[in-house]
Amino acid sequence: MELRERVLNLVREYYREKGSPPSMRHIARVLKVSTRTLYRAFPGGISQIYEMAGVPVAARRRRVPESLAEFYALYRRYLSRKGCGESLGTLLRFIREVREFVRARLGQAAVERLEEKPLSTFNKIARVYLEVEGGEG
Repeated sequence: MELRERVLNLVREYYREKGSPPSMRHIARVLKVSTRTLYRAFPGGISQIYEMAGVPVAARRRRVPESLAEFYALYRRYLSRKGCGESLGTLLRFIREVREFVRARLGQAAVERLEEKPLSTFNKIARVYLEVEGGEG
């Protein structure tokens, strides 16, 4: 089966099961190809894939950005480790603890630079923080 056909089948199946379309990274991971390979097959990117797979426009628009979904997954992992519930207080505590982790290792200037970076940068640091705090790293 050709790559384009495999991609479209995957997107249709994923959408049918989850009610939202998969990300380009998810598609690449499942099909064991690079995102670069996917962009070669679909020069219009994820929009072209969704359109060709028949994903409704409304579903494409409500898709949560990947970095936000990852942030939430890291926050849930934090909650699980701390044994506490989801609240504004625990969300702020999680962010504070990651900021303190950065400050203790790299200084206040690094914390200030972090605030200007994309959420994906915070996620990378939060992942390391959770590994270190959980005894994984």
